Amino acid sequence: MEKLTTTSTVAVMFLAVTRLAPWLQQRSAAQGIAAAAVGTATSFGIYGLIGKGLSLAFRKVRTLRKLMLGAQFLEGTWVGRPGSAEEERFTIEFFDQSAIDRQSSSDLRINGCMCRADGTILATWQSEAAAIIDSRRLVYAYTTDMRAQHKHQGLAEFTLLPSAPGRAAHEMEGWAADLTNGHKDSNREYKVADSRLSDAEALREARARFAR
Repeated sequence: MEKLTTTSTVAVMFLAVTRLAPWLQQRSAAQGIAAAAVGTATSFGIYGLIGKGLSLAFRKVRTLRKLMLGAQFLEGTWVGRPGSAEEERFTIEFFDQSAIDRQSSSDLRINGCMCRADGTILATWQSEAAAIIDSRRLVYAYTTDMRAQHKHQGLAEFTLLPSAPGRAAHEMEGWAADLTNGHKDSNREYKVADSRLSDAEALREARARFAR
């Protein structure tokens, strides 16, 4: 984000200087110095305005986030089926990258739940910290609420599986482990939408994806 802001500011100032150059050549030295000072102050103001505008657009426009984040764009609804579950259960997660103020994955937010095939929610969780490493791995720490039991922390690690190098992944495979027992529950997840689907919509997608 900072690189784009700087590039945009330089482009604007270059055009301004090009336009003003003939006028400046006709001014006195004192007027030239004053004009340079005004130009410097103006450039800082333009930088700030462009930066705020781009940050606002980044937060509001998903298409812009998708373009700027490239292979690190994971935002959307993901569904999975834990490999160790005795009964048919599904995970539903929403990845939110709208809070990122620069081209980084440090502000990735994840909210998810595990439910039975009939829609009964067994647990919910939210990320406390998340990172995308080299566009190949997703790691995050989370707090989970087991509904009938209590809240506790856990860790997850997934390998991103893009369809081609440089593309954003729509599939990933990995594990999550609650710190209460350290057991790694394997899971393979698929992205079913760039937007946030309702739990009912996501559950229908999960049933279709993992139909036995």
